[in-house]
Amino acid sequence: MRAEKGECELSLADVADHADGIAFIAWPQDDLDAFEAELPRLCDALTSLRHVAATYLYRGGDYARIERLDRLAQANGLRILATNDVHYHVPERRLCRTSSPASARK
Repeated sequence: MRAEKGECELSLADVADHADGIAFIAWPQDDLDAFEAELPRLCDALTSLRHVAATYLYRGGDYARIERLDRLAQANGLRILATNDVHYHVPERRLCRTSSPASARK
């Protein structure tokens, strides 16, 4: 047994073995250098990988980051796919998010 009960341990080979009919999107984390090094391996293993997720993070440098992701995608035969990290449709709803856990405990 590779993982203890209640845990999950999947390798890239495990995912690739069951990838038929699945459309994959490579989702970069903050370290784009590490993502750049890993992307060719992902492309080789996951033949249905077609996109790199590009999200506007509102941290500054977003245009440069997205342009770099586009170059990385193109260099690996992929395209970028616009994504977002939306939690609420208006900022006023954020109050509900921060107060709900406290309300639930009462």
